[in-house]
Amino acid sequence: MPRGVIDYEALAGPWAQGLRSKAPDGALPFDIRKIGHVVLYVADLERSVDFYTSVLGFRVSDVYPDTMMDGGMVFMRCNADHHGVALVGGGARAGERAGMHHLAFEVATVDEVLKARAWLEENGIEILFEGRRRAGAQVAVEFRDPDGHWLEIYWGLDRVVPDGPGGPIRPPEEWREVFSLEDAIDDADESRLAGRAGRAILRTRSEHSAAGRTVPNGRRPYREASMPGRQPIRTPSPPRPELDTLVAEALERGMTEEEYRQQKISWVYGNLPYDSTRTREDVEKSLDSFRLVRRK
Repeated sequence: MPRGVIDYEALAGPWAQGLRSKAPDGALPFDIRKIGHVVLYVADLERSVDFYTSVLGFRVSDVYPDTMMDGGMVFMRCNADHHGVALVGGGARAGERAGMHHLAFEVATVDEVLKARAWLEENGIEILFEGRRRAGAQVAVEFRDPDGHWLEIYWGLDRVVPDGPGGPIRPPEEWREVFSLEDAIDDADESRLAGRAGRAILRTRSEHSAAGRTVPNGRRPYREASMPGRQPIRTPSPPRPELDTLVAEALERGMTEEEYRQQKISWVYGNLPYDSTRTREDVEKSLDSFRLVRRK
């Protein structure tokens, strides 16, 4: 199609008008207020960081070496948000077009992240991650769109305002990655998170259903916390009904940490994509990236 063509007839036609008419069917339980950040695969990480800093003016907030993320990862900001763009190395050979790692959408409250999770589950969308990440410390749910793009809905990304309410960049010693929204809220540094965004954490879910019975969130027998220097492979977590069944079993029969870990390894390994080359040993090494903390 030649450049500069404006097809008025097609723009007024049923195909274009049908797309324009699409809208949410009523009010959603959450409101995406902006595109929060995009993470891109790049062929040469240092070259790309040079481009984004020297040519576009971004500033580096945090870095993951390849011991923490295959290919290495660099988080960059153009405003007070901890990152608006992040780059992951090793995504393509020189001269090839690299792809998107994931795209993230911000909501205004942690309550909306909880509601987004419930909404996604009601609509049959598999939750691939929920909890809190390391650098940036946002509380999030992650999932795929119909074409396989990895998406994130999050709240509470760190703000980097050295002389303002956000404070300086959070040091790695304060990163606490966890793998459920309840654990992210339960384990949160409330004073610092509230100070960064001028918002308090909302404890809207004090209990949840586990295998047909109500379980207070504080009674989840273990929380999964990341260990410095170890990066898990990206694998799906058990969907909530199966995870809650595991939680209920742990509560009822005093499941040990190793029993809990082995059951989760079996679930993850059994649900890897059909074309995955990961072995059970790979999964075990991945799940060694967190420690199971027994709740008191």
